[in-house]
Amino acid sequence: MISKVFRYALVSLLLIPNGNVRCSSVFKPEFERINIEDGLPNSTVNCLLNDSHGYIWIGTEDGLARYDSKSFKIYKRNYGTNGPLADAILMLYEDDDSLIWVGTRRSLELYSRELDSFRHFKFFPDANNNVNQAVTSFCKSSDNDYYIGTDGGGLYHLSFKNHNLDSAHLTRLKMPGGCMRISSICLEGEGKIWIGTYSDGLFYLDTKMKSWKHITLVKDNEAEIRTVINSDPQYLYIGTYDKGLCRMNKKTGDLRFYTYDPDKRNSIGSNRIISLFRENDGNIWIGTDGGGLNYYDISTQHFNRYQYKGFDDKSLSNNSVYAVIVDKEGNIWTGNYHGGLNISKGRPDFYSLGSNPGYPNSLDNNGNLWVGTDGNGINIFDKNGVRVEKNILPQALVKSLRSKSVLALLIDSRGWIWIGTYLDGFYQFDPKTGQYNKFISTNNKYPILQNDDVRCLFEDKENRIWAGTNGGGIYIYDPADKSMINIRRDLSKENSLSLDWVRDIMSDSYGFVWIATAFGLNSYDPVKKEFVKYFHDNNDSLSLSDNMVFSVQEASDKTLWIATNNGLDQFDRVTNTFKNYSIDDGLPSNTISSIMEDDSGNIWLATNNGLSMLNTKTQRFTNYNNSEGLISSSFIENSYYKDKNGRFYLGSIEGLVYFHPDSVGKHNIQAPIIITSLSLSNRPVRIGEVVNGRTVLTRDISLTRSIEVSYKKQSVISLEYTALYYRNPSMVRYRYKLEGFDNNWNFDQNGKQSVTYTNLKPGNYKFIVQVLDEENRQKALNSANLAIYVVPPFWMRFWFKMVVLAAIIFIAYSWYLNRLSSWQAQKEELKRKMLQDQLKNEKEQMQLRSEMLKTEFEKQEALMNFKNSQLISFALQMTHRNDIMRKINNRLNQYYKSIKNEEVKLGIIELSKTIDQEFKLQKDWERFEKHFNEVHRDFFKRIKQQYPDLGLTYLKLCAYLKLELSSKEIASLLNISTRGVEKARSRLRKKFDLDRNESLNAFLTKV
Repeated sequence: MISKVFRYALVSLLLIPNGNVRCSSVFKPEFERINIEDGLPNSTVNCLLNDSHGYIWIGTEDGLARYDSKSFKIYKRNYGTNGPLADAILMLYEDDDSLIWVGTRRSLELYSRELDSFRHFKFFPDANNNVNQAVTSFCKSSDNDYYIGTDGGGLYHLSFKNHNLDSAHLTRLKMPGGCMRISSICLEGEGKIWIGTYSDGLFYLDTKMKSWKHITLVKDNEAEIRTVINSDPQYLYIGTYDKGLCRMNKKTGDLRFYTYDPDKRNSIGSNRIISLFRENDGNIWIGTDGGGLNYYDISTQHFNRYQYKGFDDKSLSNNSVYAVIVDKEGNIWTGNYHGGLNISKGRPDFYSLGSNPGYPNSLDNNGNLWVGTDGNGINIFDKNGVRVEKNILPQALVKSLRSKSVLALLIDSRGWIWIGTYLDGFYQFDPKTGQYNKFISTNNKYPILQNDDVRCLFEDKENRIWAGTNGGGIYIYDPADKSMINIRRDLSKENSLSLDWVRDIMSDSYGFVWIATAFGLNSYDPVKKEFVKYFHDNNDSLSLSDNMVFSVQEASDKTLWIATNNGLDQFDRVTNTFKNYSIDDGLPSNTISSIMEDDSGNIWLATNNGLSMLNTKTQRFTNYNNSEGLISSSFIENSYYKDKNGRFYLGSIEGLVYFHPDSVGKHNIQAPIIITSLSLSNRPVRIGEVVNGRTVLTRDISLTRSIEVSYKKQSVISLEYTALYYRNPSMVRYRYKLEGFDNNWNFDQNGKQSVTYTNLKPGNYKFIVQVLDEENRQKALNSANLAIYVVPPFWMRFWFKMVVLAAIIFIAYSWYLNRLSSWQAQKEELKRKMLQDQLKNEKEQMQLRSEMLKTEFEKQEALMNFKNSQLISFALQMTHRNDIMRKINNRLNQYYKSIKNEEVKLGIIELSKTIDQEFKLQKDWERFEKHFNEVHRDFFKRIKQQYPDLGLTYLKLCAYLKLELSSKEIASLLNISTRGVEKARSRLRKKFDLDRNESLNAFLTKV
């Protein structure tokens, strides 16, 4: 809740040399409130417990609640047979066996984690025959030995053998003086306990020696004791309801009371002590009735009070704190009377100092720190956290700065403090002499000074002071000669400042001065006195991301970083280009007001939507906002400081934020992760519940490692999960996978922390949910598993499949035998038909082949006959020619006798010789032989091979005989007589050694 008084924004910061922020071991807790509207069963919380499994248990006046960081589970009488006997819970205790004991106004309860139920222990009747007694305290003395304190029934001893609860034996112990109202029990050691009472003071019991000791705290008026704790071997702390906190030296018996003193700020807040909790370092948290929550520092013996403040919704819900614990994460929990539950989530990453008047930890807890505010001048704090500006600054300067906005602070090399203001110029203050000078436009000493809105201050290597203004450019003051020059934008000159609205000035390691303006970035060379200007170009992605430049910083590796109104720029000096980072790359906002580098080389950015850290190695942004403890997510331009220890200070619109980068985000979420709920077909499953004839859960789902569900009837499976992490549950990142169904991990993007699977096929699956490391999303910090077996229906069971398979095989085999017989008959019939068809086809083929052969034979025979006829024709032509030539020769011989003329005779003789010579020539035979071989290939070769002694005449005779020429035709061709042909035939038969009955022509046909 914001105070009606305006919260001055912190716009400038300065830490003087040797100054350090004073951060004591006690921080200012900021509480979140949890009440009935959030699921708590009642607004009065009597007791709290952080158990060994990580749950937070809350005992209220109307039920017991178990909190898992996501939701509450409520246990009441109407919870069923598994609930406690009474709803008013007074006591919670976990022993070293992780058994949780619950004390109610009527009974002692033992909680079973596996069955998620309670076992009831009843007591002996009291004087009024009442067995319902309020259990106020409990402790375990040794194995199987417990001591129970009741209000009205006195002290009880509970024992059982071998951890067997069925053998439990409850005994009432007789206390000195007949004390019956026990408020608290504290274990000193095995068999030794301290017992606090409501009306009879303090008792000490040695169970082994069976001896009692009564300790009187206040003479003649016993103190009402509400709680007792051991601090260390030396001291016992006793919380009383009317005498404050008592510390007793257990060895000497010396007592010291700490009571409320309205005049002492470090006294306890109330004398009515309700609850105590000791931290590991020995310091004690104290819950009071009316005094809020108190913290006792044993080293200083001082108390810090944390109380309800109506204007602050981060304070306690009220000042009646009935219970207080610190959980394993360091979170502080308080249970309040009609105030519900309060939680302060550990020591924050980010500390803050607001500006509310009257706030105990306001702007007065910082040491040696100068803070410039927007409208409230300068606040200066010494190392003890006391505001000391009036002691350090001259009264005239304090008065001058009062109600002014201080926008810039600088400590120079001389130790002088420079102060830049809004519309009041800038000041130079010497802490050693207490003297100061004011530089303002109304001072005629510096007529060049015309703008009093100073936004930044810078000292160069020549010890000159640069003052960047909002509209007046830069004023450079030289303390050596008290001269001042002005650098401004000059439109007539190219070599000038880009704009007179200056936001930041710094010098890099190369000696260049970089100037951030409301219109571009400037690089100034002090030697050449030249400017290089950089602007945004819509058509150039490597240009400056925006012309509104807020801040410039050089990192330790000499990289130049620029904060603009449109993201972060990294400057490349070689190429004169810019690499831009924006929301798309992971920034929470594109408006960046300040840039800082930590000792690890990471770049921190103050933005308009929280803080962001750029890991320069991984190029990944990590963002922080109000949920991580920031007092504000909106930061002021260039309002930052880094001290010698590496701690950062930032000015925000709500006050000062300070932190050490090494401690931010270093919280490994090692809390256990559990599966919190199982639902089948959108209906939650209870332990022991029979669902569709099957008991799915036999123990609590968080302890269950495997379940069996039916196919179809329980086909919709829903699981919920959470990490028992309370500091900042929204920081927890989950991933889950159902092995056997999911191929890849699924990430819980929307924080539902639940998953539903439908229509899973029968088989084995394994659900795995993991908490991921914030820095390394592939590294799992812890996980929870649940094996799921989807039981197949009977028709999917193995035995059913085997029966069906056997039936199918039997039917198939019977059908096969039947078909086999039919197939055999069909096969025989088909075989017979195929044989008939085959014979028919073969017959047809043979007939066709025969016809083809016959045709071919006839064709060959015709061709042979044709060629033979040609040969015969040729032979007959030869015969005819020979006959004519012979007749001519005979006629010439006849004419020769009757011719008288000698010349004619000589001519006839020559002609006759020519004719005779012609008969002797072989030309006709050669032509005949050629044609014959073409018709009867290799005939002469074959016959010569068989009868090599055949001469030409016989060869010719064989050829003519093969052509079946007549003897007369042969005689004419051979130029012999017919008788000679017959003789030649006879001789040829002998050569061939032919029988009398064998035809010569037939023999030659075969050759």
